[in-house]
Amino acid sequence: MSHGTRRGLYDYDDLDVRPFNAHDEFVVDGVGVIPVPVPHDAREPTQFVLEGAGVRVGVLTDLGHVTAHVCDVYRRCNALLVEANHDRDMLWGGTYPPALKRRIASDLGHLSNEQTVALLEDIGSDDMREVVVGHISEQNNCAQRLGRAFADVMARLPRVRFATQRDGFGWIDL
Repeated sequence: MSHGTRRGLYDYDDLDVRPFNAHDEFVVDGVGVIPVPVPHDAREPTQFVLEGAGVRVGVLTDLGHVTAHVCDVYRRCNALLVEANHDRDMLWGGTYPPALKRRIASDLGHLSNEQTVALLEDIGSDDMREVVVGHISEQNNCAQRLGRAFADVMARLPRVRFATQRDGFGWIDL
């Protein structure tokens, strides 16, 4: 975990904690790890790009908005797990308390379908062979809204799948 996340823990005496600098790449068992600081309501939240065997895989969830740095780092990925947490209309019209709705929709909350589509339109390339859209809210998103929002991206990129909380997704062969 990052140093900031470690500072946020109250009791970690029983854990084998090896903090990393959120701006420095490191290697674990031959796999390159690129930490990517992201805007989210946590202590020094980071997401990751993993490199090994000529493949670059990104994990990008829990961010409130897309930054130029995020685009730069994830642009060269061959596969990407990315959040599309909510449909804005479903979120605002839903049953969550107003404070929670504001938190989710904020610049430190979670990406909406539209924000994720814009990200993929920016960073999607011939190198990106697989996109898994996850961290999908069961209350504030649905298959029909995802299908409509991602139609153009799905037509352009080789493979886009949706990983729901109920179904997840299988192995990816790159």
